[in-house]
Amino acid sequence: MFDFEREIKNWRRELTRAGIRSSSVLDELEGHLRNETASLTASGKPGPEAFRLAASRMGNAYELHAEFKKLKVRPIWPVTIGTTFWGVSVALLAFAVISLFVTRESYLRIHHEPIDPLDLAGMFALFSGFTAEFLAGAFAISYFSYERFHALTSRREQSLEQAVTRFNLIAAGLVGITFIVGICSNLQNEGYLYHPKFREAGHLCSLVWLFSFAWLLRSGKFNTRVIMLLCSAGNIVLGIDWFVAGFISKEGTGAFFSWRFWPVHAFIAIHFLVIILGMTTLKQETLAKS
Repeated sequence: MFDFEREIKNWRRELTRAGIRSSSVLDELEGHLRNETASLTASGKPGPEAFRLAASRMGNAYELHAEFKKLKVRPIWPVTIGTTFWGVSVALLAFAVISLFVTRESYLRIHHEPIDPLDLAGMFALFSGFTAEFLAGAFAISYFSYERFHALTSRREQSLEQAVTRFNLIAAGLVGITFIVGICSNLQNEGYLYHPKFREAGHLCSLVWLFSFAWLLRSGKFNTRVIMLLCSAGNIVLGIDWFVAGFISKEGTGAFFSWRFWPVHAFIAIHFLVIILGMTTLKQETLAKS
């Protein structure tokens, strides 16, 4: 027996797999499909035939995705400001790293300590990669803020999704480089490949998360809201690695609960709040469609 609503859900799922994840875009396309199906049904077509004909007139999922990719979405101001700030910060750090490397002989004469090029490369990749993912988390918070105040337009949603995807891939690549450089440095200076200290274990967890998230993004199985929720959860993982792992390795696990860590506690609490609000909205949307 033909179930129109089930077919609609399957059709939306195909669009999501093809790469169209914006909820507002999916809703708009669904509206066109429903109107076209209703028009064909009113003209005498049976329900199943009307739906298949309407869907074929709109094009298959990959054709629709290709058409949407041709449309250039102008970045919204949070994305523009965040991207510019990150780019300038990375450029300044690159200048500082190159300057240290060029003047390494003078540094050795003054400080009596050599500069390891691997350490410089690891420091640059680590800072650039982690700040890229933190920026993606800020874009996720912007998404839920817009949604909370009913200001989430299609352009804003697409711009934020593209920014989160882009910066997650950048972060995954740079943190991957950091991990490889760390292994090379360990082999060169310590004689071992990997040692499961808090810092190294934290970097490994961050790397696994980033590559898993990148794979989920490429799979196209999730809509924009779920992507933003996962991005916020990932920021908690990377935040603990960035702010906490080094201190725990020196002072023990009890240090994390010290008042000195209140900025980290606030960072984690904000992301947990964003996740709770996002999941509440997701649950309400699921119930409304069921």
